Amino acid sequence: MRSSYYGLLPANIRYDKELTPAEKLLYVEITSVLTKEGKCDQDNEYFSEIMDVDPRTITRYLKNLETRGFIERKLNHNQREIHLPQKIVANFHLNNDDEKLQEKADLKFVHEVIDLWNGLFIDSLPRGIRRTAGLVSNIMARLHTFSKEEVLEALKNRHGFMQNSKWHNREENRHHLYNIDLVIRNDEQLQKFLNIRIPDKDKIGVDLKSNTVGFKPESPDTDILN
Repeated sequence: MRSSYYGLLPANIRYDKELTPAEKLLYVEITSVLTKEGKCDQDNEYFSEIMDVDPRTITRYLKNLETRGFIERKLNHNQREIHLPQKIVANFHLNNDDEKLQEKADLKFVHEVIDLWNGLFIDSLPRGIRRTAGLVSNIMARLHTFSKEEVLEALKNRHGFMQNSKWHNREENRHHLYNIDLVIRNDEQLQKFLNIRIPDKDKIGVDLKSNTVGFKPESPDTDILN
């Protein structure tokens, strides 16, 4: 059986003082090769090899995990199998279902971002932007720090800034108008557009290196945003 890229380490095991770090790691390795039924049929030699310890040490680790109630060991046709208690298996599948629902919600938000951006620039961006792996990755990364509402607000602020910028509205510079990556490429950039205060159109000069962009009073940002 091939090991999964991920394993499971619930909080009650992470913080169990009766378990050694190696025993906790073994639990992770066990969960990485579980079947849908919550069964692991790998033997001690398998775990001893990947953890680089003696098989007898694995036996000792398993015994302590079983004593603590985190695994169950059963014989099936003279082959010993490791099982997770059913309540843990149920929670494991529930968490997987929750992750799938969250993934759908996140992708829905990606399309919301695309629709907003294309709507803001509908007159100057006829084809619009499309979903790409890089775009999805950047949006998802920003959601670790910002709320969805803050991401949308930053995009609207970017549009307001660009529409009021004489420099960006020159024909040779207009490609900067549509580059959504300038907003979502990192947390710092998105924060700048959350802090920006859109000035009147005639108050933004051509020299964008000067301090002509207004910010909210609490913002430390004074540099340019492109």
